[in-house]
Amino acid sequence: MKRALLLGMLLLSVRAVATAATCPSGLFIQAESVPSGGQSALVAIAPIDGDASLDIVTVNQYEGSVSVLPGNGDGTFGAPIVTAISFSGLYSMAVGDLNGDTKADLVIGTYYEVLVLLGHGDGTFDAPVEYPANIGPITGISLGKLDANASLDIAAVSNGSIVVMLGNVLDDFVAMLFVEGFVDGGAL
Repeated sequence: MKRALLLGMLLLSVRAVATAATCPSGLFIQAESVPSGGQSALVAIAPIDGDASLDIVTVNQYEGSVSVLPGNGDGTFGAPIVTAISFSGLYSMAVGDLNGDTKADLVIGTYYEVLVLLGHGDGTFDAPVEYPANIGPITGISLGKLDANASLDIAAVSNGSIVVMLGNVLDDFVAMLFVEGFVDGGAL
């Protein structure tokens, strides 16, 4: 009887600990705060630093910087690697390999520009290259292959307008063509 009672209490204790560590739906474990290296406004998860683990990349709105939190592969992260970009008014972000070097690059939407930051594969990035978008603020960015070449293309959106920037990888450069259109019933 004592053994059964002890086993029952042990199971009850284990359930209580497991329940306390999960969210109400049971789909996620308890949230944990991770310092990002700035006042982060945008976040993405991608392999940024060249190892097999996914990393967290943030755009720090007020500091004008980008932070990479290197993933350890076990749900924990290393200290933020911060790259200054000297821009504020950062509204959107996408991650992809724009120049075909297998290293993650960042695309950030500002008020009237698209910034391209080519990645080094170690959690740091080149200084941003500015591409005028002629719309703003750029509140959404997506990357994909919209034409026949192998390069990723950029679609940026603002207030019902879309700008499509067709990528063309030439000697590690990303050249963009600009096509402006409207979503709300107009042609693109």
